Amino acid sequence: MIKKLTVTLVASAAVMTSAFAGTTGKDAKSVIAPPAPPECPEGISYSNFELDYVHTWGRKDDQNANGVNAEISYALTNNLFIHATGLQAWGDDVDYWGSNVGLGAHIPLTSRIDFVVEAGGAFSGVNNGGSNNGWFVQPHLRAKFGCIELRAGATCYDLGDGDNWEGFAGAYYEIAPHVDLALRGIFSRYAETVQVGVRYKF
Repeated sequence: MIKKLTVTLVASAAVMTSAFAGTTGKDAKSVIAPPAPPECPEGISYSNFELDYVHTWGRKDDQNANGVNAEISYALTNNLFIHATGLQAWGDDVDYWGSNVGLGAHIPLTSRIDFVVEAGGAFSGVNNGGSNNGWFVQPHLRAKFGCIELRAGATCYDLGDGDNWEGFAGAYYEIAPHVDLALRGIFSRYAETVQVGVRYKF
């Protein structure tokens, strides 16, 4: 009788220990190893809104200026998008503004790199200096590697005073879903500009 009782108690204890250990292990696993956060989505963004702080170094010190740049881009199809920009800057002796409105097309060169061309209307003006209207063409490359998107290329402007070229390079880094930090440098024979801001992808 005692032997049977001992065997029964041992068996019951083993079953309870196994069940308890299984529950504890499952709970511990969920605490120790939470689900991994989602990786940055693949693909280059062609639908977004961007807002930047701008600083420009002109050919002379009195042409330096600070300002704001805003951009919006929207994908119309898998390969076409519209893009509009607006810039306003203020300096000690010069205030100026500029705007581009155009259509863009992109062709994938690899799974991570696109060749892009934008073209459209360009508009600019300075305080007490009138305004200029014309066109622009912007060939460039865009690439996406994980959370980083890179751009580099050149823009040709014709605003009625001859052709003017400027080069640019920029990077975006995703800090939250749909939100990137933006950094861009623009270089021409007239000035050098740096832009720092935030981009929202929709």
